[in-house]
Amino acid sequence: MRACRFPSGTTDGGQRRVVIIVAAMGLLVHFLIIGPILDAPPINQLLATGGLLFLLQSFATLLLGTKFIGAANTIYGILLIVFTIFMPVGIWGFVVRCWERRAAAQRARATGATSAQGAGASAR
Repeated sequence: MRACRFPSGTTDGGQRRVVIIVAAMGLLVHFLIIGPILDAPPINQLLATGGLLFLLQSFATLLLGTKFIGAANTIYGILLIVFTIFMPVGIWGFVVRCWERRAAAQRARATGATSAQGAGASAR
C-alpha cells in the first residue's frame, strides 16, 4: 500500500501519532478527572470539565500567543460539532434516568414500600 504524500513531505504516520496522542489524552482525562467524580452530582462533572477546558485554552494561549488567528473559529467549530453529536445523547440519557426513577417510585408506592426501601436500602 502506497503512503499518502502531503505538501510538507510527511507521510500519514504523523496523523496516526496525533490520533494516538489524543486518544491517550482522552483516557487520562477520563481516569484522572472524570472517573473519580462519576458518582458525584452532575454539576461537579460539568465544573471539572469546564475547568479542564479553561486550563487547555490558557495553555494554548501561552504556547501560541494571542496573535494566532483562526484558532478560535476552528476550536468553536469543533466544539459545535461535538455538542451537536453528544448533547442529544446526554439529554436522552437524562430523560431515561428520570423515567426509570419515576417508574421505581411508582413500583415502590404500589408495593407499599417506603422510598428508601424502593431505592434498595434495607429496612431495620
